[in-house]
Amino acid sequence: WSRTAAEAAHAAYANIEAAELYQRALASATRTTTTKREVADLAEALGDVLELTTDWDAAAEAYSNARRAANGTSVRTEARLYRKMGVLREHVGAYSDALRWYSRAIRLLGPDGDPGDLAELAELELAYGGVRYRQGRAGEATEWVGRAIDHATHAGDDRALGHAYYLMTIVEVARG
Repeated sequence: WSRTAAEAAHAAYANIEAAELYQRALASATRTTTTKREVADLAEALGDVLELTTDWDAAAEAYSNARRAANGTSVRTEARLYRKMGVLREHVGAYSDALRWYSRAIRLLGPDGDPGDLAELAELELAYGGVRYRQGRAGEATEWVGRAIDHATHAGDDRALGHAYYLMTIVEVARG
């Protein structure tokens, strides 16, 4: 019930309440037959709402808990959680740390995955390109965004493709 209430609170943009309810759901998960995958999903959702409340340290802890719970269940899940850790590092201006998280995730996925893996890879490449742009390395940003466009196209991920073209436009304008 706590998870259902947390999802409703999150959908209503009541992120502080959602975080409390996800924490309650995680606490009760230890007393039930909840699977590791379900615990990982709860911890990730908690991290997502904590990120929205700008409690980045608590979000990082939640994502770390999600990684531990999801250990070995899915390479894509692991890569997504690495990407989310990188985003948290970006929020505090730790671009080198963010790039390390993104690189780790990119190495996990590789370019020959299924459409879901390629969609996640495109998200990672967009994140990497965005950091390179903010670091003043527009040429490298262009390369990373170009890769994201290719992978988003092959994955059929229109949302990532739109994001990639948006970022490419910003980078190209900056390059003149």
